Amino acid sequence: YVLLDSGIIADNGDASFKIKLIEPLIIDKMSDVYLEFISILSLDDGTASLETYPCFVLSIDELPMNTSSNINSLNNKYIIPNDTYGTSKDEIGEDSGAATATSINVKLKSNYMSTIIPQTFNVFNINLYGYSTSGALTLLKGAGSNAGRVIIGLIIKKQ
Repeated sequence: YVLLDSGIIADNGDASFKIKLIEPLIIDKMSDVYLEFISILSLDDGTASLETYPCFVLSIDELPMNTSSNINSLNNKYIIPNDTYGTSKDEIGEDSGAATATSINVKLKSNYMSTIIPQTFNVFNINLYGYSTSGALTLLKGAGSNAGRVIIGLIIKKQ
């Protein structure tokens, strides 16, 4: 199990970060990588809430993702559906009329991402984007004085 935490992403700072592991992660056999969960905390795109994106796009340079698409910007990236797409709900579950969400927890439960060969990981370079209905891929940003954060849970299973 690997837990990757971006640390604080400053207000309007990009959700593009490098995570240096405390100890090297040594993979000694071909292994499959699964995304267990992702928590997106206090992020937006600088102008709109997370609810305006039907999906999020995750790029981890060190993991070879073989995603194919008719949209070039989505190739070799991991697509995460946004279950909160639409407008905010009020306390009784009705539409509040405004899209204001800046934090989302997505529990994917062992979704396959990639197969990796034996190697040692010291760092992970990560980018998190919102994918809009217009086809634009926008790097998410820290939102507000609380500062943003991205927490990713990966499971690595030997083949």
